[in-house]
Amino acid sequence: MQLFFQAVVSGLSIGAVYALVGVGYNVIFAATRVFNLAQGQILMLGVMFTYALRQEWGLNTVLAVGLAAIFAGLVNVLVDRLSVAPLRQTGHTFHGIGTLVTTLGASIVIANLAQLHWGAAALPFERFFPVRGWNLGGVIITKQQVLMVGGAILIIGLYQMFIDRTRWGIGLSAMAEDSDAAALRGVPVAFGRSLAFFLGGLISGLGGALIGPVTAADPNLGYTFGLKGFVAVAIGGFGSATGALAGGFVLGISEAMMVTYSNDAYRTFAGLGLMLIILLVRPQGLMGRVSLRQV
Repeated sequence: MQLFFQAVVSGLSIGAVYALVGVGYNVIFAATRVFNLAQGQILMLGVMFTYALRQEWGLNTVLAVGLAAIFAGLVNVLVDRLSVAPLRQTGHTFHGIGTLVTTLGASIVIANLAQLHWGAAALPFERFFPVRGWNLGGVIITKQQVLMVGGAILIIGLYQMFIDRTRWGIGLSAMAEDSDAAALRGVPVAFGRSLAFFLGGLISGLGGALIGPVTAADPNLGYTFGLKGFVAVAIGGFGSATGALAGGFVLGISEAMMVTYSNDAYRTFAGLGLMLIILLVRPQGLMGRVSLRQV
């Protein structure tokens, strides 16, 4: 049982970061109907910017994490302006594969620029806390794991409060329902799209800062976390922030169980297999909602 609970703790901590990438996907998709395939690289930039500001520039940890997340959000706005907006201006319909291709291209560009600047090898990322943790009945829980899980819950909770209780959050919700109707009601849709990309980048950038001590400052981790974030969204439900959190936890625990009781080589297949099973039983995801539209 100690081994089982240790796997659960490990799964929850890594799943929390998957959830933050998944929420980044959901924030952007809900408001713009664009699935941003560069989202995993934005998390990678959160790691690398935190590393640079904290260890190369010598900034305070809290300030470095905050600035890194903001910079990641601004890069995501740039992704919108350079890879999505040109299609929007030509009247491109977002139900095709156009934005998938352009955001995938943006993902490749970001990854290559990061490797040109920092190199292809992982760089040592200084820990936020000492390695030693708490021993609870034989289960070791570290401060880093508490930070990752607690940070993800706090960030997603704050985002949900923003959506539910602020003017701009309600505007983004209106855009998610019908952007044309929202524009007629006075919502500045163009700014709302940029805000959605910024918030998605900010959230994923914070996820990168949280995962840095675990993964090291690796310019190659964007693709992996981008895929895991997508799986977390598919499991939890598109359009739901709490669903992405639940999906991330479920995915993280399933991978931890696979590593603990089977073979680490099958970690990715465990997540994909779980996603397929859940989508067969509940196509809208664990916490997604089925909506009907009159035509």
